[in-house]
Amino acid sequence: MPPVTIVHLSELVKIKKGKKVTTMTESSEGTVYPILKIDNLRGEVPKEFGYDEKGVLCSPHDILIVWDGTNAGQIGTNLQGYVGSTIAKMEIKNPKKIHYMYLYHFLKLKFGYLNQHAEGVAIKHLNRSKLLNLVLPLPSWEFQVKFVKILEKSSAVVKKEKNKLDLVGQLVQAVFQEVVGPLADGYEKWPKFSIDKLASNIRSGPFGSQLLHSEFTETGDVLVLGIENAVKKQFVWSKNERYITKEKYKKLNRYTAYPEDVLVTIMGTVGRAAVVPNNIPLAITTKHLATLTLKKDLVHCDFIAGAFNYHSEVIRQMNQLNRGAIMKGLSIGTIRQIQIHIPPMKVQLGFSRIVRQIRDIEKKMQNKFQVTETLYNTLAHNVYKVPTK
Repeated sequence: MPPVTIVHLSELVKIKKGKKVTTMTESSEGTVYPILKIDNLRGEVPKEFGYDEKGVLCSPHDILIVWDGTNAGQIGTNLQGYVGSTIAKMEIKNPKKIHYMYLYHFLKLKFGYLNQHAEGVAIKHLNRSKLLNLVLPLPSWEFQVKFVKILEKSSAVVKKEKNKLDLVGQLVQAVFQEVVGPLADGYEKWPKFSIDKLASNIRSGPFGSQLLHSEFTETGDVLVLGIENAVKKQFVWSKNERYITKEKYKKLNRYTAYPEDVLVTIMGTVGRAAVVPNNIPLAITTKHLATLTLKKDLVHCDFIAGAFNYHSEVIRQMNQLNRGAIMKGLSIGTIRQIQIHIPPMKVQLGFSRIVRQIRDIEKKMQNKFQVTETLYNTLAHNVYKVPTK
C-alpha cells in the first residue's frame, strides 16, 4: 500500500441529525423529496415523500448512518431526500480529499464497534465521540478510486450470494403452501386438530429465580437453547453458546429439549419455529421458547415447524388469540388452542424430504456466501488497517 496520512473522522465530515418531515400522499417534482428511513439504507425504494424548508436534505455523495435504535451504526449512501429523524447525514468537508465510497466501506466495517458502544437504556443512540474519533488511513485519491472498484466488485459478489440464500428461504415457504398448506390438493378435507391434541408435552423454559444469568457459563455439561437458535425459522447453532452444570440440570430436567422437538419463540420476535436436530447434546430451553414434543403417529416435526413459520391461518390465530396480551409474547395456552389442517402422514413425509434437501443445498450455499464475505472483509481490513509505528 502506498504512503498514507492518518486522520480522524472528525477531520473529514460534519454531522447533521435528521428531522421528522410531514408525509405527502403524492410527489411533485421539484418541490417534494423522498423521506429516507432505515429500510432505504438497506436498499428498499422510498415509499413516502414530503416537503419541509427546515428538513435535512442529503445528496447521493453523503453518508447516512442510523443514529437511534437497535440498528445504530448501520450506514447507506447514494441516496437523495430528507433524512429521517432516526438517521444522521455525514457530509464530506472536502470531496477532493476522500472518495465518499472509500469512506462508506470504512464505516461499513465499523458497524459492530459503533453499535456495541451505542448509549441509552430504552433506546440506543450512537456515541458521537466514538464515531468522530475513528481513525483511518488516507492514501492518494488514485489509490482510493482503484480500491473502491475492487471492493465494489467483491461486495457485489457477496450481495449476489446473499440474494441466492434469501431465495432458498422463499422456496421452503412456497413448497409448504403447495404441498401441505392451503394451496395443496384436498386441503379442506384434511382433519383439523389443535396443537394440544398433536403434542404429548408442551412446555416453556424456567422462569424467574429458577435460572439466573449468573448461572450461565461459556462451557459446561448442559447446553441452554434460546431465541437465537430458532428465530431464523430453522435451527441455528449459536456463536455464543451458554451452558449450565449437571448439578443445576437435575433441578431443571423437565425443560429438556429432545431431538425432533419443535421450538417456538414466545418472546421478542414471536412465532418463529425450528426443529431440534438429532445431534443435539443434552440441552434445556430458556423461558423465551416453547418446546413441543409431538405425537409422531399424528404429525411430523417439519410440518408443524413449517405451519408456525408459513401458514397464514396459524399466524392469524396467534395474533387473534394473543390479542390483549400486556407485552408482545405468546403464552403456552395460546399455542395449545391453535387449530391446523393435518395432511396424511405420507404427504407430511414427502414435504419433509423436500425441505431437508433444500436445507442441504442451502448449507452449501451458506458456506460459499461465508467465503465471499470473508474475502471482502479481509480486503477491507488490510487496507483500512492503521499502520503501527
